[in-house]
Amino acid sequence: MPNNRTIRDFRNLLDEAYKPRIRAIEQEEAQANTNRKSPTRLPRKLKLVIVARNGLRSIENEVELVKSAEEVGFVIEVLRPERTTELAKIYQALNSSDAMIGVHGAAMTHFLFMQPGTVFIQGLNGRD
Repeated sequence: MPNNRTIRDFRNLLDEAYKPRIRAIEQEEAQANTNRKSPTRLPRKLKLVIVARNGLRSIENEVELVKSAEEVGFVIEVLRPERTTELAKIYQALNSSDAMIGVHGAAMTHFLFMQPGTVFIQGLNGRD
């Protein structure tokens, strides 16, 4: 690549671009949660993001997948991206994850939002 650019340079670009919006999203979430009781600090659990879609790209056993992953200790976030979903929200979910699972398709390009060293599992549905 020109100027010896790497994927790490791309990740730095993403971080710089999304950092202001991520902070704003976190502030919005904190304000929305001010009326809720503050959770007790526990050791951090691994976070699994499941990219769930409808139609041909759906995960047919999504309920069982969530249950199994929770049983082994993951915190689960089911991400259902729509055409109008803000990219910063997808970035926030995946950048803070330890693993991502989804069915093969264009939405899986969001794996670029994940940190180096995280796990990406891409499955095929029975129709592919």
